[in-house]
Amino acid sequence: MKITTPRLTLKPATVDLAPLVWRAVEVSLVELSPWMAWARDVTPEAQEEWIRGLDAAGERAFIVFDGEEVAGTVGLGRVEPCIRAASIGYWTRSDAAGRGYATEAVAAVVEHAFAELGLHRLELRAGVDNHGSNRVARKLGFRLEGVARHGCCGAYGHYDANVYGLLADDPRLAP
Repeated sequence: MKITTPRLTLKPATVDLAPLVWRAVEVSLVELSPWMAWARDVTPEAQEEWIRGLDAAGERAFIVFDGEEVAGTVGLGRVEPCIRAASIGYWTRSDAAGRGYATEAVAAVVEHAFAELGLHRLELRAGVDNHGSNRVARKLGFRLEGVARHGCCGAYGHYDANVYGLLADDPRLAP
């Protein structure tokens, strides 16, 4: 299911989109590496493998487009049907950062998760020093629940992460 926002189109991740995602990743590796473990050994083939493995892992991912250009991705992982919860993660292409794309795309996936998938809770983790990701969480009404020591891993090792939660009936802020 494609999701549209005023500026963006979010398309479900498919293998045919992998080369476009790779180009966005490739120009963003310096900025992604501190926060994303997969940035350590990423290749075009790894992008295809990631997309092929989404269904088996019970995950959903959307490729975020600004026109014809990939601006990033937003995904739902660690889906727990029993408690109707999932984690939400995202990244933005480096040269598209600062334009509010992450906030807009994440807001759209949050609404999809609650309204279409019937989830009750979303968890978002952001490195304590990743100011952009923390800003996205706060803008969208996620509540800071604590700090997970070494709760995330980037290409250079583990780092502390702020853990945010959002419930389906929590007030949400506009992007």
